[in-house]
Amino acid sequence: MQVTKSKWIEKIEDIISSRRWVKNNISMGRIQCSKLLKEKDKLNLVIVSDSLDKPLYAMVQKIIINNGEIIMCFDGEYPLNINKDQYDEFKDYFTVDEWDNIFNNKNITEYLIKDNLINNKEGYLFVVHQNAELYIKDGFDKEATEELCCHYSL
Repeated sequence: MQVTKSKWIEKIEDIISSRRWVKNNISMGRIQCSKLLKEKDKLNLVIVSDSLDKPLYAMVQKIIINNGEIIMCFDGEYPLNINKDQYDEFKDYFTVDEWDNIFNNKNITEYLIKDNLINNKEGYLFVVHQNAELYIKDGFDKEATEELCCHYSL
């Protein structure tokens, strides 16, 4: 019997393979963008914002499905700063121009939008893991959440 991937796994894999950023509007008109990376069967996020000095690199700790939305919960306690000289470690996920811009462009979100690097088809919310309980509401899909966490070893 052939096992098929769930629609949620397919959506996440599509986001990863698109190599595009996902935009989240946060309070007061601020925007953060993240790129989902699959490295050695682990999921990580690179997060940028006009208000961050450097991109953050954080491990996805849990995936929640709530009201038909994917919510990536990342380690907000120990995110890592990545440095421009680490390009070789990330070259499979970023172009040289994109890498240069996430370190040097003070209007990084505008650049990502203008250069059509945002995934407009599929997306997810990304939140600090410690705030995950705020997103578990009436539309919480326990079965899909457990399937995704098991599939990605979270």
